Amino acid sequence: MKQFAAALPLAAALAACSPAQKAVGAEPAPAEAATVTAPSDRMMSPDAYVQGLYVSQPAWVTPEAVRALFEPALADALIKDRSNPDEVGSVNFSFWCGCQDGDPTGVTTTSRDIAGGHEVTARFTLFDKPKTIVYRLSSTDAGYRIADVSEPARGGEDGWSLRGVLGLKSL
Repeated sequence: MKQFAAALPLAAALAACSPAQKAVGAEPAPAEAATVTAPSDRMMSPDAYVQGLYVSQPAWVTPEAVRALFEPALADALIKDRSNPDEVGSVNFSFWCGCQDGDPTGVTTTSRDIAGGHEVTARFTLFDKPKTIVYRLSSTDAGYRIADVSEPARGGEDGWSLRGVLGLKSL
């Protein structure tokens, strides 16, 4: 298992977004509107990429930021889901924890190669309970893009996938 230390290069890259951008629902300042909050380091391991998401918790409030994090079909669906400022979209939670509040602690990851990319499983504690979030990453010329994020069903609680919440075909 990899630890947070491997994620420091990603954390530095993602830390470039302003505090205003990190606040969910906050609009970036005009000069920051084109700032991309996702890594472009193709040399980074899938584990380090996912660990970096937990270190930096990147903003994904602008279309540019969404496109920098997610593969095109998922990015388009997320942008559409958030397009009406008067409504809460289907995705009303943070994908990296499956929660609206809280900070995951003790994050560890394991990864494996799968057809079309990588699967990274993040395990952590949230509110004194163990949680698991599974990422499917695709490799692009610009770096990794998230193809799906899911939380398996556990302890009588339903699981979810970001693609499923948005009505997209599962991978």
